[in-house]
Amino acid sequence: MSVMKTKPVLICKRCGRAYTFFLKTSIEDVEGKILYQLMDGILKDGYCDQCFAQRNWYSQQGRLSDWEAGRHDT
Repeated sequence: MSVMKTKPVLICKRCGRAYTFFLKTSIEDVEGKILYQLMDGILKDGYCDQCFAQRNWYSQQGRLSDWEAGRHDT
């Protein structure tokens, strides 16, 4: 098991809110490679939980282009 010692603070690239997260792996990761891969994925997405959930909802509805364009009316 690998655990991140610090709590990173990031700014959501969609709404601008600051958010933190905690990372740990459930399998043995002595070198921390899995942990670094998880961190890279989070940095690439760059969305807080609320924006990520909203993006997933729009994606499930087949309206991801609306979300990306900022059109949130139904």
